[in-house]
Amino acid sequence: MPAKIVVKSGAAASTEVVIQEDVLRIGSDPSCEVVLPDAGLAPHAATLEFRDGAYVIHNRSDAPIRLNNVVLERRTFKKWNAGQDLALTDHLVLRLEVDGSPAPVRAAQAARRTVEVAGSNEANESRPAPTSAATARKKQLQMVIILLLVAVVVGLLFIDTSGPAPTTAPAPRDEFAALVKELQQHGKRDEGLLFLLQDARMAQVRGDARRARDLYGQIVDYLLPRRAKDGKFSNKLDQRLWDFVTANLVPPE
Repeated sequence: MPAKIVVKSGAAASTEVVIQEDVLRIGSDPSCEVVLPDAGLAPHAATLEFRDGAYVIHNRSDAPIRLNNVVLERRTFKKWNAGQDLALTDHLVLRLEVDGSPAPVRAAQAARRTVEVAGSNEANESRPAPTSAATARKKQLQMVIILLLVAVVVGLLFIDTSGPAPTTAPAPRDEFAALVKELQQHGKRDEGLLFLLQDARMAQVRGDARRARDLYGQIVDYLLPRRAKDGKFSNKLDQRLWDFVTANLVPPE
């Protein structure tokens, strides 16, 4: 039996949602993969991510949520174990159930589905099949990856190996400056990501931990769909951004 989310209480109590994607957005907005009609539920309340054989829940609302007895403040995350209850509001509680392999179900050639849950438990509705525009974007991404790999191979041919290899990771300030420089070279393609990173770092330096966490969390949302099933990124810049950002997002104990 596949992993699933069970609505334990709320307007759609007893509804079961089979997990079919590595990343699922949960909320009241129709753009989410799991849409719940509960009053007081944020448009994008949480993001469920399948990572390293387990599930991680990210709080994307402006208010705290509760995983069993642990409070997750905004822009924090924690591993969601099978059998644990996730309270998104005072009345809406979800439970993760896993019987067998925890991996999301992926049917061959299946279109991405959106779960539209009505108070009367109406049938789930399917999203349209991927468009030709999505196929074109996928091909463009593959071409970018190939070009990056070629550039890396060419660069390796000219690396001077006579000096000692670095033994320490760059300081956060140096890595931040390097990331900003690379994002600036991409022009408008990553302009929004560049502004988020700069604002987050400025908030962190000012000691505004709440705003820094919120902005770093937005970068996590931006990068999550780019991750491979093994948790890595094919793009080295994406991987460095992820490492830098997650180092500044500490989950609750």
